Amino acid sequence: MIRSVGIKTRAQPCQSFNLKHLNSMWGQLIIALACASKISAQDCVIPSGSQFSRASYRPYHGLTASGNTFYNAGERVNVGTWIRVVCNKDRQGDSVLNVSNHLCSAGNWSPALPVCQEYARCGAPPRVENATASERITPFITFPHQTVVHYKCNAGFDKHGTTSHVKCVDGEWTSADVICVETTTITSEITENVDITSQNNFRIPITTVGTIPLCTEPDIPYGKLVKNVSSGSYDVICDVGFKVISP
Repeated sequence: MIRSVGIKTRAQPCQSFNLKHLNSMWGQLIIALACASKISAQDCVIPSGSQFSRASYRPYHGLTASGNTFYNAGERVNVGTWIRVVCNKDRQGDSVLNVSNHLCSAGNWSPALPVCQEYARCGAPPRVENATASERITPFITFPHQTVVHYKCNAGFDKHGTTSHVKCVDGEWTSADVICVETTTITSEITENVDITSQNNFRIPITTVGTIPLCTEPDIPYGKLVKNVSSGSYDVICDVGFKVISP
C-alpha cells in the first residue's frame, strides 16, 4: 500500500513523502522526524558561556516562545525571529555597546551577533598649558572608553594647532596638537617718509621714534607721546617746566 502524508511545520510545509510497504503510523513518524531535522537546521542558537554572560538576549518585541522577556543560554530560536542584544555594563558600570537587532535567517544571525568586550578606562587626560579642559583632571578620576575631552585656551592666549581634543580608546588617550600661546602685541612699523607731528608743529624724525608698539608708550624723557584720535597723529606732551626743542 502506498500512502502519501503531508505535515506542516512552524517554518514552512514539508514536502509529501511516498512511503512503500509502511503503514500510516510509521510513515507519519518518519516524515515528522525528517521535517524536524530540516527545521532544526534553520533555527538559530542563543550563545552560551562567557559571551552569554556579557550580554542579555531579548525578543525584539513581545515575549519568547516560552513566555519570558529574555532568552536562555543555548536556547533555539525560530527562523525569521528578530532578537535584541544589549551588552552588559562592565565591572566599573560603563556601557560598552548600544542596543543592536538581529534576524535569524537560515540558521545564521544577520547581522552577526556582537562580541561584547570590556574596555579599559583611561587615567587623567594630558594637560595643555594655558588651557582649560572640559573634564576635571585629577589623578583620582578615571574615564570610560570613548570619552572625549576638549581643550579651550584661557583668556589672553590664542589656539594653535588643528586637534583640540583627545579621546579615550581602550585605556589610552589619543594625542592633540593644540597649544595655547600668549596673544602677541601687534606693532606698527613707521616708514621712512612718515614723521610724528607735535602740538608745536615740531616733527619728530624716524631716527628718534623707530617702531612704536600700539599698546606701549615710547620712552620720552620729561614727556610722553599721545595719539590724537581725531587726526591720527601723535603729539609730544612735555612735563611742566619742559618744552619741545628741535634736535
